Amino acid sequence: MISEERVRPREEVIQRTYYVVFVDDVDKEYKELRRKGANFVKPPTTQTGGWRTAHFEDPDGNLWEISQRPKK
Repeated sequence: MISEERVRPREEVIQRTYYVVFVDDVDKEYKELRRKGANFVKPPTTQTGGWRTAHFEDPDGNLWEISQRPKK
């Protein structure tokens, strides 16, 4: 879901960890995190099956996904 360029697999300096956090409203959390200065590498997107996700990196270079389950 994240392009290879954004993942930076050839960068040997950064050891990346990938975290996923489930939230009730991805768009709300995205706006709040952006307001606080989070560096998003992919804005909120609806995935196959209805999942809504967004991805950002923290100051240490770790990748975070905020994920919302499909609405019923």
